[in-house]
Amino acid sequence: MIMRRIGTISSAIGFIFLGIWMMLEKTNPQVANSVFKFWPVLFIILGAEVIAINSRKIDEKIGFNPLIIFVILIYLFVNGFQFVTNNFFAGKFDFNPFELNIESSRYKQIGFNQTYKLNTKHLILHSNNLAINVKKSSDNNLSLDGRAYFDKNTFYHEFKPTIEENSGVTNIYFNNKDIRRIELQIEIPENIDFDIISDNLKLEGDTQVNEYKLEIDNGKINLKNANKLNINCNNIDMDVVNIKTINIDGDNGNINIKGRTEVLNIDIDNAKLNINNYDLKNFKINLDSGVVNLITNEKNVDADLTINSGVCKLNNENRVNSGIKKVLGTGANKLKIEVNNGVINFKNVE
Repeated sequence: MIMRRIGTISSAIGFIFLGIWMMLEKTNPQVANSVFKFWPVLFIILGAEVIAINSRKIDEKIGFNPLIIFVILIYLFVNGFQFVTNNFFAGKFDFNPFELNIESSRYKQIGFNQTYKLNTKHLILHSNNLAINVKKSSDNNLSLDGRAYFDKNTFYHEFKPTIEENSGVTNIYFNNKDIRRIELQIEIPENIDFDIISDNLKLEGDTQVNEYKLEIDNGKINLKNANKLNINCNNIDMDVVNIKTINIDGDNGNINIKGRTEVLNIDIDNAKLNINNYDLKNFKINLDSGVVNLITNEKNVDADLTINSGVCKLNNENRVNSGIKKVLGTGANKLKIEVNNGVINFKNVE
């Protein structure tokens, strides 16, 4: 008696289709992505195979080929992988790390206003769930004006942050465990070092700060006109303008940088970077997955662009699954971008 196994033909066709897709993926990822969308036709083929075998009147034994299960699992895995990478290829990296907005009516708000003569050039602020706006001080003093949110039934009627000076550093503590959120406008002298340690941070500022240092889990950052910005974060949504030196180490980010940044060091797992730059001198960017769009007015760039899987563009030159190394002009300024999976798009324009 002949043994017929359902799934044998479907498995063979599935492997053929997978091989075709793998070849296209190496030569033209966009076409490969379009072709792979038709992989569910494998179920139609399997159904047709079942109908064809069961409609035969020949005396034969019917079995099931377990290989088809393995083939389907491969396609499901690749489909999931394609879903992630397609978002990066299309530049659709959406990122919204957190919301600091809370329903005010559910909480007791206690205002505070404090002025402090600042005797140091280094300020450290400690607060979770912080929304802060940084302004220039008109008298070189430290000014704190804000509101603390407590639970409705709290017994607190007044609140002031703790300010301490030690070893040339001024620390500001919002260390009451019953605080749910802090809203703060802070006025500081120009050209000081300002550190913020916070789980959830919404930061805005346009005053001239010598150096920001942010140690945060989740951050929404909007800054202008600082000399240096150092960020260690898990998740960040960032728009900055005219910051001379930027260092970022983190997990996930949506990062927009404009203006006169000279030195940039970014090491982040997953990110979308949009950079519009005038003064590129030394840029190093390392991503596991993501998109890097960089436009600079600098003519003299030694560009080293590396990508393992994805599209790499340098002006009018395109590569697929391959990087580009090129000296533009004198090559006096250094650019190194490494992306494991995603897109690199670099242009230098006059």
